[in-house]
Formats: sequence, C-alpha cells, structure tokens
Amino acid sequence: MRSLDFSVFDGATGPTGATGPVGATGPVGATGPTGAPGIQGPPGATGAKGTT
Repeated sequence: MRSLDFSVFDGATGPTGATGPVGATGPVGATGPTGAPGIQGPPGATGAKGTT
C-alpha cells in the first residue's frame, strides 16, 4: 500500500481579517473673531455765517 504524499496539496487559505474601524473625523476649527469696527470720520466743518 502506497502512502500518499500530502505535501503537494496547498493548505487552506486563512480567513480574511476584519476591517478596522474608520477613524474619527477631526473637529472643525473655531471661527475667527470679527474684525474691530472702523474708526469714525471727523465731524464736518462748520458752515460760514451768513452776512446781514
């Protein structure tokens, strides 16, 4: 009786590993501060006095 040489057979392929978890999304950056209001212009010149 001949003994079979099982070394010619490939071993079974192992199962595929589980997929890793998806990474968390990073936080949204904070909104920048609102700019300071512009400086107000100087008051207008006083009108000339009327003549009598």
